[in-house]
Amino acid sequence: MNIKIIRDELTDNSTIGQLSIDGAWQCWTLELPTPKSWPGVKGNCCVPLGKYQLTLSKYHGEVYEWMVKLVPDIEKYGLPLISNIEGQAYSDWTDANDGISENGVDAKRCVYIHIGNTKSDTQGCLLVGLNKTKNRINQSTDAFKKIYSQIVKVIQNNGLVTIEYVNA
Repeated sequence: MNIKIIRDELTDNSTIGQLSIDGAWQCWTLELPTPKSWPGVKGNCCVPLGKYQLTLSKYHGEVYEWMVKLVPDIEKYGLPLISNIEGQAYSDWTDANDGISENGVDAKRCVYIHIGNTKSDTQGCLLVGLNKTKNRINQSTDAFKKIYSQIVKVIQNNGLVTIEYVNA
């Protein structure tokens, strides 16, 4: 399965994009703002452009605890976790403040797909929603359930799920 995030609305408050699975549009996305300049980025921001692998993780942190209440299957399967794939590195992007290394998404950094509406609901994770307004997405739980079942099905059948971030 190939998930593609096309970032097409970049503001000082958020990065809005469109999520497709194997070429079929699924929902809108919201991330933290894209830095004006990638080298030497400080503080939380969106994930660098590139291709990553998606797995499922039961890390039992704050997001996990409230997501289980909204989507009970998370307790069984885990949250979608974004991590580096095939040793691909993004050496022009570093963030000493939030655990993301110059090699992209560090294994210690938990970057998930989860429910939320605005940048205050994320510290670098990808939020999903069925509709959008400026710097906000809505119907996030419905959007998450829509894509989550597809992701779980592929991973449970030992398939590879990739997620690629591109700009429009």
